[in-house]
Amino acid sequence: MFQRCQSDRAAVAVIVAAILCAAAVAGAGVADTKETPDIAPAKAQKMLARIQPRAKDGHANAQYNLGVMYANGYGVEQSWAKARQWYRKAAEQHQARAEQNLGVMYAQGRGVAADKAEAVHWFGRAARDGQAAAQNNLAVLYARGDGVDQDLGQAAIWAVRAVRGGNAEASNNLSRIVGRLPHRYVASNGTAMHSSPDAETQVKMRLKRNTAVARLESKPRWTRVLLLDGHRLGWIKARALRQQKTTEQTHSDELSANGTQDQQGQPAQPSAGKRGHAVSGAAAKQIVAADSVNVHGGPARSAPVKFQVSAGDHATVKRAWQGWMLATFSGGREGWIAGFLLQKRS
Repeated sequence: MFQRCQSDRAAVAVIVAAILCAAAVAGAGVADTKETPDIAPAKAQKMLARIQPRAKDGHANAQYNLGVMYANGYGVEQSWAKARQWYRKAAEQHQARAEQNLGVMYAQGRGVAADKAEAVHWFGRAARDGQAAAQNNLAVLYARGDGVDQDLGQAAIWAVRAVRGGNAEASNNLSRIVGRLPHRYVASNGTAMHSSPDAETQVKMRLKRNTAVARLESKPRWTRVLLLDGHRLGWIKARALRQQKTTEQTHSDELSANGTQDQQGQPAQPSAGKRGHAVSGAAAKQIVAADSVNVHGGPARSAPVKFQVSAGDHATVKRAWQGWMLATFSGGREGWIAGFLLQKRS
């Protein structure tokens, strides 16, 4: 695709959309997709005449564009070596798309020996410079432990940033990453979520009891978390989290008087459809956030799979229990789905 640069004497910026595919978390390789259109030779020569002098004068966008032209053979003989040379010049000025493309070259071994550690370096620079595709790629490499020590917490952090940046692949990747992280629940109402592991820093929001979070990393007395609903990041005091939801306090004499016993003398368990608390109103209107999601007959992964739903399918939640949601889907189908695989309808 073509896009004009933000410089005063605008050159044509050719964006190479070569990124890691969404399935990469599950082990797929790097997508080898060329999405830039062919350019007529006469037009390519005119572009080259505008871009090349500015690139030699040190303009980062022009250097990036010239790298793209060499990568694709637009108006010049195709050369990965020269593409890398011009990308590198632009990247040294923190041109984020050039940093991203260098990362792709090293991840794919395109024109260079494949080097995942070097790919991590360039994806990391581009990610910190705000390039959403690089943020997604960095998340994938952290999730896979490819070129860097595996760190699912860091993978989730970068995937969240990529989602916020509008990267389509990152949403599915984030769902898969979150599914592999340990989940915790807020122990009491009003728990503060801070911007940093310091009680004096900004309180980003206050959480209700039993709010579900994914644990990303731990420091003395603090835990960095990701809200499963809304995908917000922050720090919570470690003592404010529990591995399981807290239950309503009930007097023991009421349990004795009102509880029923089965034949073995154990308290009878509620049926799967009666577990947890009811959900209604706006909170009940949800949408599936990932493809090929299993819907179970009960609130557990071990429960039988009744059917599957896909990203974008609407769900109406009836009950919530220990991170699971009992929901109704199209056609009146009903079953339990992991709560982190749903998000509120906008």
